[in-house]
Amino acid sequence: MRLKKDYIVHSVGDEDILLAVNEEAKNFHGIIKLNKTASKIVSLLQEETTLDAIVLEFKKEYPEVEESTLRSDIEEIIEQLRGIHVIEE
Repeated sequence: MRLKKDYIVHSVGDEDILLAVNEEAKNFHGIIKLNKTASKIVSLLQEETTLDAIVLEFKKEYPEVEESTLRSDIEEIIEQLRGIHVIEE
């Protein structure tokens, strides 16, 4: 899975937002504010990746957090991104 090519992350102050450009901008007319976790996930989705690879990256950063908790939180964000059709499978 990966982020569709017509979505970009733009930093505004200390916040990141996800914007549709090119063809996708014709269908999606909003912005998506990303929290720190969502921003990191979207960053990892810039390249083809898997859920397991994303969980592994978060486990490196947060070794004290149970993997099942990380996986659940990451899956929730990915499902939200799928729901607005910004991920290619």
